[in-house]
Amino acid sequence: MKTKNLILIGFSFLFVSCSFYEPTETTENELIATSIKFIDESDGLEIQVGECLSPNAQYAIQIETENMNNTNSAVTMIQYTVNGILYGLSFTEAGIRNNTIKLVEGSNYAQLVKNGFTKEIVYTLQDDFVLVD
Repeated sequence: MKTKNLILIGFSFLFVSCSFYEPTETTENELIATSIKFIDESDGLEIQVGECLSPNAQYAIQIETENMNNTNSAVTMIQYTVNGILYGLSFTEAGIRNNTIKLVEGSNYAQLVKNGFTKEIVYTLQDDFVLVD
């Protein structure tokens, strides 16, 4: 009798603990990165290809995110690379965030890791100029 009760209790735990619940809504965070840009921090404008860049100016990476399911989100880490070095920015809501960077002479590449969006600018170091009359 004791053995039958133990087997019955064991089977009841098995059926109670193993349910076939599948959520109908996505429980994942739905923030996605939609763009990555190089910007001039003084005015927040995107650096255009061929634009003359000052060595004294501050530059940044700008990442924009959108919320795909229009609900509050948990913290989302958006990973990106700049010249092959991995960085991350945390977002708690859709919007735009900047991260200050130091440009290197020559090509500068930025890429969003998850979706592969890329941007490139070329930074040419401006040497001292001599005014010739």
